[in-house]
Amino acid sequence: MDREQPGPTGLLPLLHSSDQARRIGPDGRENLALAAAFEIGRLLALADPSVVAALLSWRKDGFDEARRSVLLSLEPLLSTLGVADIAAGFGARAGGSVVAGLGAGGAARLGPVRPLTDPGRPITGIDGVDLVSLLETGLAIPSATVAQLLQPVAQRTALNVPIGTQTVDLDALAASAPTELAGLRAASFGAAAAVTADLLAEQ
Repeated sequence: MDREQPGPTGLLPLLHSSDQARRIGPDGRENLALAAAFEIGRLLALADPSVVAALLSWRKDGFDEARRSVLLSLEPLLSTLGVADIAAGFGARAGGSVVAGLGAGGAARLGPVRPLTDPGRPITGIDGVDLVSLLETGLAIPSATVAQLLQPVAQRTALNVPIGTQTVDLDALAASAPTELAGLRAASFGAAAAVTADLLAEQ
């Protein structure tokens, strides 16, 4: 490796490589003594494990810095920050830059805006079912009456809505409750059994 940085005195080193130490003697022959001493000194230094460890650490640090530079350059929000900013509040500055960038343009980088309400998962037996038959079953109203109620007001005609007789005898009401609620009780038991079967099937 070439030593191109000036020393503490501001001057460049005397030699960068052993080839620069080759000299021509007064007799015209090439003198390699200084070049050989320079190269032997380098090899002796590299024979020291601590020097090798320092060089490996220096290479690792250089690789990490180069990798960070490439990653920062690939992210448009972070490319304005330099690698030197990592040691000087990089986390806060990067976080502020990312938040400011994500909030720009109505936060378009975060994706489309979700609606405030979500219909959720479809419910079997309710979603996709004919409204007339659903209301007819749930409210015990004839289908013709339900169909007329669903029409616009301008198209409605006079409706004959059946009115149940008022029950004054509470004992008779309590006696008829099991019969009237039998269908609802059977439906609830069936739903509970179906849920239990699903849970057992999925363990």
